Formats: sequence, structure tokens, C-alpha cells
Amino acid sequence: MRYRDSLEEGEYAFAVKAIIINSNKKILISKRASTQKKDPGKWEINGGVCVAGETSLQGVIREIKEELGIDLSNIKGILFKQYCRNQIFHDIWLFKLDIGINELKYSDKEVEEAIWASIEECINMEKENNLISYEDLNSDDYKNCIKLLFDNIEKCYR
Repeated sequence: MRYRDSLEEGEYAFAVKAIIINSNKKILISKRASTQKKDPGKWEINGGVCVAGETSLQGVIREIKEELGIDLSNIKGILFKQYCRNQIFHDIWLFKLDIGINELKYSDKEVEEAIWASIEECINMEKENNLISYEDLNSDDYKNCIKLLFDNIEKCYR
């Protein structure tokens, strides 16, 4: 069963997000379609909710394929952070990928556009309430993602 707006006692959902960073240390964010019920027109890190039987990695790969047309199945992902809030378990995955914005395909009508943004741009967008804020994912986390990918690349990708 997929996530609903309110979970009953004893029910849980499993959400996944993908922080995708390119060689220029920019983060791929997308703009939610104006037709979305929740947070229309806001920018976000892509992801979604796993379906029954999926692993976290399978879920994030499927969601990114659906939303952006990117196949991450052959890209080494790093499980960066896990937490639980309000009956929803969250796994945040980290991927390093260089892809042009013009190569993306918004196939499921959830996304209107995407951009590569610096950490500073993301922080400013969040302050201006244009980027969906994830309470357990902050600017230090983004900086740690970049440090993990660029300062310790050999260790991460063995």
C-alpha cells in the first residue's frame, strides 16, 4: 500500500529521496508540477514512496526514472541518511551523476522542470519558501554529501 495523507496507528510508509550531485558540486532539483495537490510549483529533491516489496534502493531508482527519466540502476548509490518522522521511514540516497538538463524526461507529469543548483542557491530558495524544506535534511547535510563524494571518492566507490 502506498502512502496516504494520514496513516492509521500501526501503519507506516517508506519514503526515499535521491540527492544527485554533478562534477560541478551542484544538486539536481526539480519543480513540482502546478497540478500537484501538495506543494505545487515548489522546488524539491526528487524521490517518493516505496511500494510493497521494494527495497529502499529499488524504490529510489524507480522514482527517479518515473520523475526525471534518469536510470540510476548502474550508478553506485550511497545510503546517506535514515530517519523516521510521523510514521514515515525515510532513506536519503546520494548519487554522483553528470547529465544535461535537456536529457531529462518528465514522464509522469509530477515534474515541470529541473535545474542544477549550488548549495547556496538551495539554501536561499529554502529561505524564500521556494524549496521544500526537509526538517531532517539541512545545509550541513548537503555539504557533507559533497565532502563524501569529492573528498573521499576512492573510499566511497571501491
